[in-house]
Amino acid sequence: MLPHKKNDWFNTPQGERFAYALALQIEHLHGDLGGRELLQIGGCGAHPWLSSLAYPDQWIVDRKPLPGALMVMASPHALPFAKHSMDCIVAPLCMELGDPQRITRCSAEKNRHADHAILDEMDRVLRPMGHLIFAGINPLSLWGMALKLGWLPGLNRQTTHLMSSYHLKRMLIERGYVVRGFVNFHYLWPVNQPYWIHKLEFLNEMGKMLTPFPAGFYCLIVQKYELGAVRPWLSAAREPWTVCEASMPMSQTTYKATTHD
Repeated sequence: MLPHKKNDWFNTPQGERFAYALALQIEHLHGDLGGRELLQIGGCGAHPWLSSLAYPDQWIVDRKPLPGALMVMASPHALPFAKHSMDCIVAPLCMELGDPQRITRCSAEKNRHADHAILDEMDRVLRPMGHLIFAGINPLSLWGMALKLGWLPGLNRQTTHLMSSYHLKRMLIERGYVVRGFVNFHYLWPVNQPYWIHKLEFLNEMGKMLTPFPAGFYCLIVQKYELGAVRPWLSAAREPWTVCEASMPMSQTTYKATTHD
């Protein structure tokens, strides 16, 4: 098994600054989302966005145990949850760095198969009208170039696979999802020293108006639609966005920490 590089990178100055930027993009979604069960694919350091997504039950699937969450040790290609058991799935850098089985030295056909496999698993456990939240690296940005050249500490360029937002949106629309939000963000250059991160912070504000470089990351929010699907909150007897709690048989490798992040 390869080292737990994704979570390690989120604990670097680079990763912490990106996590803060992603949390700013997600925090305003609280009023638009509903339900009880949230699943995150992969450990992401302190994952600060989870506190703004006020789901009572928040699960994290990863290959190694992590503190501070309802933890499930599993592969994202084989999620140990029942069908239609999640109201929201958060996937930060999941398509790029989510699983060591996906390496760029594999053929393009194998990479495409892995892409479809992980999306199929998310689709299986997500309830109708549920939401998927993706955060990915823009392959045409300085961050995409830095990742390909191996300049991001803690991330091995041989175990990454960049996917454009256009390709991801097309795959999701083919599955019947509707795009609810999309934004390019984080114009900071891929530096890792705290001094330079602070000095170059102005690039994030300048990038919103004019920049010669594309944003380093994108955030995509989609909603699942199924013909004939009936949601509890559609009933006149319920308040909007009220969802009945579902029973979810879990694997024996489930770890529950004392507190949520």
